[in-house]
Amino acid sequence: MGRAVHGWLNRAFVSQRYPTRRFAGAFDTFTSDARKAARDQRGLTTNAMLGPKIVDAVPVRRQLTVSAFAPSGRAIGATASADLQLRTVRMSGRRSQLRVTGELSLTRVGGRWRVFGYDLQRSLRRIGGKSKGDR
Repeated sequence: MGRAVHGWLNRAFVSQRYPTRRFAGAFDTFTSDARKAARDQRGLTTNAMLGPKIVDAVPVRRQLTVSAFAPSGRAIGATASADLQLRTVRMSGRRSQLRVTGELSLTRVGGRWRVFGYDLQRSLRRIGGKSKGDR
């Protein structure tokens, strides 16, 4: 279950070579309907807004809590609560902390866990003062 969510977090935020505009495979663990919605909301579901402007994104917190729905002892659905925090560095040297939190709904499709829905929040805050490039 957690593998589906970790796969998304890695490809959408963590395992990129920055700067980038591409987040290939970010939604591979989503159902087709959820994949379409996530692509339409890529400013929320990936690091697309900052990707072209930053040179690094370092995870400082990644917490995932999964609750499964398992009638008769067999998991058929789950909810994953995610909290990802990244420290980012822009080309100008300005540092920020990006935080993505929320819940993802999962189901089994073809023997694999897939994200079929999500409710996410994203926040960005500056760390430190102005750098030369921000003036």
